[in-house]
Amino acid sequence: MKNIIEIRSFKNTDKDFIITLSERFNDFAYMGWRNRDAMLAAQERMAVESVKDSQNHPGMFLAEDFKRKNGRLPSRNEETDYFTNQKLNYIFSIAVSKEGEGKGIASQLMG
Repeated sequence: MKNIIEIRSFKNTDKDFIITLSERFNDFAYMGWRNRDAMLAAQERMAVESVKDSQNHPGMFLAEDFKRKNGRLPSRNEETDYFTNQKLNYIFSIAVSKEGEGKGIASQLMG
């Protein structure tokens, strides 16, 4: 049986999950000049800041299967291309929980 993944908008109750998920950005080897503890603290600060104003997340989405949260796509920022003056959406990060790996969640969040 294939897992049914629901992609839904951010809710105020997702704040703790988003902050915890920030640890996933440290699950890889850093260049020698990066300090792992400092990077973990910086990722957590950015996650806390990203969910501080719960009314300001029209573009943040989460993926759930059977009501278990598995991933998130942070708010997309609309930018103006420097060269073409065209409006573009910029996605600066995407995260999937350890339990959500290999389920196609990142692809669905991007879809």
